[in-house]
Amino acid sequence: LAFATLLIPLDYLALLAAASFAYSLRFAPWLTAYIPVQFALTYREYIATAMMVGLMYIVIFALSGLYAVRPKKGILYEAVRVGISSSAAMALILAIAFFSRELFDSRFIILAAWGLAILFVSITRIATRFLQKALRLFGFDITPLVVIGKTKTSQNLLQTLAAHPSWGYRVVLNIPHFTADAEKKLRALRREDRITGVLLANPDASREEVLAVKTFSDNEHLSFLYSADLFAGSTLRPTTPP
Repeated sequence: LAFATLLIPLDYLALLAAASFAYSLRFAPWLTAYIPVQFALTYREYIATAMMVGLMYIVIFALSGLYAVRPKKGILYEAVRVGISSSAAMALILAIAFFSRELFDSRFIILAAWGLAILFVSITRIATRFLQKALRLFGFDITPLVVIGKTKTSQNLLQTLAAHPSWGYRVVLNIPHFTADAEKKLRALRREDRITGVLLANPDASREEVLAVKTFSDNEHLSFLYSADLFAGSTLRPTTPP
């Protein structure tokens, strides 16, 4: 949650930096020698407009799901989402400018600001992701889990999670099944804030056990995770009523 919140001001600063850099590029000698500057907008007026435009970008980013607490995809996917959202924001801004008849004369600055916004925001987010992973190696931003299931699947998961601490998961307990005694033990761990998630990793779990674990997770406000092959087994086979 802290990192998701931190992304908002970081994205805004990256957008302002992109706008400022685009403006300065327009006055570079190598460009003005071929394309003379034909607008009289001062930097102060320009950056004031960029600040309002940046807020519109942030709203579009939020609507696009770029501030999820736990991103579900990798860095490359997130960069693509940033590009799509930035393009949508720029299209909206151009549409507003067109209908309000307040067109900006420098097409170079518009294109440069759009491209630099994608670049700067993507770099900022990549750096934030690496910082988050680095902090996890020191025990910060960790989700303590209970793994339910002692099967080949669960053992592979335990080895994988142990080998990748930067993913942010730490296994506190591994139990074979979700029984009444196990429920009492997990509820006690929850009361002590020693767990914040449950991972069901037993492909042979019955439908009743799956529903019991899900209900328990919901009631205790725990994250519910499951192995990829959990719902490939018998738990979702259609049953014929008698």
